[in-house]
Amino acid sequence: FSSGGYCDGLDADGDVYWAYGHATEKGGKWNYLGGTGKFEGLTGGGTYRLSLNWPDGKVMATWDGSAQMK
Repeated sequence: FSSGGYCDGLDADGDVYWAYGHATEKGGKWNYLGGTGKFEGLTGGGTYRLSLNWPDGKVMATWDGSAQMK
């Protein structure tokens, strides 16, 4: 399979960050796209790999990477 998508993160202060990722069954890469408030200028990214793959198609991934704040 091949998949990709965006993720929004929202903290308790209402600040948001955005990330994008793309993966195959062997794992993939992700990157921050920036954010608002304290996340403005956020950069970084990393890799992830599938940790578990259930028969019904659900998966669990392990994420590694780093972030740099402005």
